[in-house]
Amino acid sequence: MKGNVMLLMGSEEGLKQEWIDREKAELLSQYPDLEIVPIFAFDSDGSDLQEALEGASLFSSHKLVMLRHFEEAKKGSPLYRTLVKYLKHPNDENHLMILTTGRPSDVGSEITKLLSSDEQLIFYEMFENKKEEWLRNYFRKEGLGIAREAISLLLDTVSNDTFEMKESCSQLVSFIKAKGESSTVTEEDISKYMAHTRSEDGFTLFSHMAEGDLVRSLSALRKILSSDPRSGIGVMATLQRQFRLLESFLEIRKQRGEAAAFAEATVLNTSAFGRDSVGIMKMSQNIFRQAARNYSAEDAARIVLYLDRQDLEIRKAGSDNQGLLFDLLVHTIVRDKGRETGLRLERELMENSFAH
Repeated sequence: MKGNVMLLMGSEEGLKQEWIDREKAELLSQYPDLEIVPIFAFDSDGSDLQEALEGASLFSSHKLVMLRHFEEAKKGSPLYRTLVKYLKHPNDENHLMILTTGRPSDVGSEITKLLSSDEQLIFYEMFENKKEEWLRNYFRKEGLGIAREAISLLLDTVSNDTFEMKESCSQLVSFIKAKGESSTVTEEDISKYMAHTRSEDGFTLFSHMAEGDLVRSLSALRKILSSDPRSGIGVMATLQRQFRLLESFLEIRKQRGEAAAFAEATVLNTSAFGRDSVGIMKMSQNIFRQAARNYSAEDAARIVLYLDRQDLEIRKAGSDNQGLLFDLLVHTIVRDKGRETGLRLERELMENSFAH
């Protein structure tokens, strides 16, 4: 790190994480007892940030404070004001990383003007041809070739950033090497891998909810939570992303048609920081068509706000107590299109929680 504060921007999470890992290793070489303090902008009023940055550590000689998801902090909020105040007089005894998917204009000049150019990095998403090159190089290092059609299918089925691409490709390589049938990855190999690894997760839960199927949604939810009780927060993040994407899809389709909506749908951000461009992959388009039959644009907007309100409750509940809250959430979205029905539904779920 050039200084004790770094602002890390952009949506390319893979390259961003590689940079963070290198800097963490460097700090640990200097401070073996380094304390790492994560703070999430969507769950902070600024007091925890101030305490972390200004308070002395009881167990270590140095602290690295990581302020994550800063795109969720509204300009002028207590957290935002706390950060501005700190950047005017930073503490040399600590390091601070500010992580956001936004760009300098999203972060705001009130913060960027307090940092030098060396203290600001933007991690841009790769262009499509660079992703193809990245995939070829990845498989080449693993001793495998990859067909052009396989690359196209893979790009349609994995996330846009290199962090997710690496995770997906690593699992695919393990699957192909275990079979030992080919030295070149084909479209058929990827299809077999997808069929083999298909299991319930936040995306399949969304697909059941998109179809308006309450029974299958609840069944998928219980499989997810029973297989990994800690998965609740990840499921919540996926549902928030998918319903924001649905809201955008419905909005654009109404104005410019389905083709434009599939190409340009974005994850609507409820903070002041705008949108992250994503589009809708070919393999997911039928799911969004089905969702459009069951949810109106008004429904989607209402559900997005409802999910944002419930997010903190899910986090506060902890993994042992999330089941009832998630049941309530799924009922409220699928049956009531995001209209909260209050204590009546909660009592109903509590009375029937062991009936399924």
